[in-house]
Amino acid sequence: MNIIRSKKVLIDSNFLLGAVEQGKDALAMIDEVLDVVLPKTLLENIMDELRGLTQLSGRKGRAARKALEMAVGMEVLPRVPVSSPDEAIVKLSEKGGFIVATNDSALRRELRARGVPVIYFKDGYLSVEGYVAI
Repeated sequence: MNIIRSKKVLIDSNFLLGAVEQGKDALAMIDEVLDVVLPKTLLENIMDELRGLTQLSGRKGRAARKALEMAVGMEVLPRVPVSSPDEAIVKLSEKGGFIVATNDSALRRELRARGVPVIYFKDGYLSVEGYVAI
């Protein structure tokens, strides 16, 4: 597999949470489905969201703690000053150079309408929507 640094995978919190809940190594799966190793990134907005979820008790809090562990070693991009993490993802991805990994169907629709490629879980496997020029 080639390593390419001109594109990055921007990961949403619910993608990591979904991977934890399904017991999947989502980061390796991304490399497999794209047949290339791309840098994985998170926004500080997403890290804040995950940190907040760790305060919850039960399964959701445990999943958030594991998601934060998965994020260790990923590049964390500066906070985008908007009202929600989803808005931050849309705003940053419009600049180009990103493939977004999310399971949020509304966010996926918005990103696809803007021509941003999306990776998401479908029936336990990853699917890619949109053209990924690598």
